[in-house]
Amino acid sequence: MKTKIFFILVWSGLFFSCKEQIARKPIQQNSTTLSKAMAVSQEIFAQEQALIQDFIKKDSTNNYISSKKGFWYTYVEKKEEGVFPVKGDIVTFELSIFSLNGKELYSKEELGLKTYVIDKEHVMKGIQEGIKLMKEGETVRFLFSSFVAFKTKGDQENRIGINEPIETRIKLTNIKQSNNEH
Repeated sequence: MKTKIFFILVWSGLFFSCKEQIARKPIQQNSTTLSKAMAVSQEIFAQEQALIQDFIKKDSTNNYISSKKGFWYTYVEKKEEGVFPVKGDIVTFELSIFSLNGKELYSKEELGLKTYVIDKEHVMKGIQEGIKLMKEGETVRFLFSSFVAFKTKGDQENRIGINEPIETRIKLTNIKQSNNEH
């Protein structure tokens, strides 16, 4: 008797669990909200790009390069010899952060020496991509829009505002190569 009840429960469980689940559609689709958010993001991005272009114009002594990752950079100190860090390499660098009007927000002394494992740790998107363009001993000035910096939230100390583009200066002091080939 117990066996019969067990088989009935198992078969009924299999029967009901095998039914195809049908996805429910949203009660109300609201594409206008998404469209508005995209329009606001595009407007913010355009405003930030205008600020960055104005900064570049005023700093006519340097040649800024537009990266494919959404930021601008110029070499303060460039090395001809050396290798670029790759995934898994451990890099050590100095970092200072400025507003685009030149106000120092974080000094390299305050931030201290930073260590980062390339593409294996979380770090600001602009720094993550920018360091890959550097060789040991180089110093680079980066201009980051908020989209590759602190985005819409700013930083925790409230020194960097929401949607604020920034200038960073990074000196790559050391690359400890992983077992990857360079």
